[in-house]
Amino acid sequence: MAQKIVSKLSAKSIGVDFTAAKTHAQEVFDIIGAATGVKEVQTPYGVNSKLVGNFEATNLITGEVFVSANCFLPSVVNDLVAAQVAEGNPVQFAYRIGTKPSESNVGYEYTVTPLLAAEPLEIINTIRKQIALN
Repeated sequence: MAQKIVSKLSAKSIGVDFTAAKTHAQEVFDIIGAATGVKEVQTPYGVNSKLVGNFEATNLITGEVFVSANCFLPSVVNDLVAAQVAEGNPVQFAYRIGTKPSESNVGYEYTVTPLLAAEPLEIINTIRKQIALN
């Protein structure tokens, strides 16, 4: 299936069925990426941290693949990645995102399974070390 280029990756743009999220647990998408920047943006839900870099998501229900230079992860992991990037550490990551019903006011919550430990991009660290030697 061909990749679809979108302005940003988010649960909505990837095609998460929020009605189903309120009724049963499901794995909904895999997302991989290299975050090199973070921007604070105003959304309808308040201020959020948008990750900037290169990202790809696969909807596990439909098989559709989406790519973008902008990404919003579920807040539980978005905040962790954004904090590392804000400290000047580009980060590569891979997560499987799911949903399950909850008693929250939205009726569901995200589940997150790391597929790869989120770590600073090794190539960037190598370049920094080379620059420091000069």
